[in-house]
Amino acid sequence: MTLTTTVKSLNLRPVPTLRMIALLLFVVPLFGVIWRHDVEEKEYCELAKEDLFLPVGAVYCRGLNSTGTLISPTTVLVSAHAISPDTPAIFQIYSPNKGEYIKVRGVTKQHEHFFRKHNEDRRIISLHNDIGVITLEEAIEDIQPAKCFFNPVELGTLCYGCGFGRPGTGLSGPQGRDQIKRGFTNTIDNMIDDPNFDPFYTIFFDSPDDSPNATPFEGIGSEGDSGAPIFIERGGEFLLVGVLNLLILKGFYASTNTILPLMNFKEWIEKNS
Repeated sequence: MTLTTTVKSLNLRPVPTLRMIALLLFVVPLFGVIWRHDVEEKEYCELAKEDLFLPVGAVYCRGLNSTGTLISPTTVLVSAHAISPDTPAIFQIYSPNKGEYIKVRGVTKQHEHFFRKHNEDRRIISLHNDIGVITLEEAIEDIQPAKCFFNPVELGTLCYGCGFGRPGTGLSGPQGRDQIKRGFTNTIDNMIDDPNFDPFYTIFFDSPDDSPNATPFEGIGSEGDSGAPIFIERGGEFLLVGVLNLLILKGFYASTNTILPLMNFKEWIEKNS
């Protein structure tokens, strides 16, 4: 399979407003992968085997499964809402040298502004700071870590995601649980910018029956995984630009994912990796 960068023509799409985000502050958003109904599921599983997704593995912490991406031999980038602070976690990833999945223990750390004080007795989560890391007890040496990209991304850029979790199509929505790794493609459709928040991107799940904008492996995150990576390609190199953290409309066609850009967390990521 050859992966190339394309830009699909832009049109107006439903955009999640800051009010919609505020209404979802108490949601625990977990992401898997939902795919086109007219493309065989096995094609998405094959896409997940591409080299750019080698640093992507499954995370297990406090009874939840999520997705993490190796960004250094001892650091895994994750979503803060899928971990507990200073709690043991397991990172499971395929080892090319051993030809099998390995499990490595680590300690978690959430962004210090993930929780914010609501009143004297209550805290609420800030999905705009939904980032965390796992520091592994042992280095993973046989996998090239993902390279972080801390610059803005042009709207319409083809992007690549990967996750584990509940499978399904844009017609069926998520169905069951199988923990199979699947890849997908989409485009960076919008950027939400507000003076009260750091900017974030969105991707929209286009139906191939209704839109010429659907990519060959069009997909989106859904219930079952969190922290799925979003890559773009620049000059033949795949770069990690963000992580998924929120789903709107439950994984059917016309659903939207929000993406936290790594550019919002450059100093924090470099300090903790």
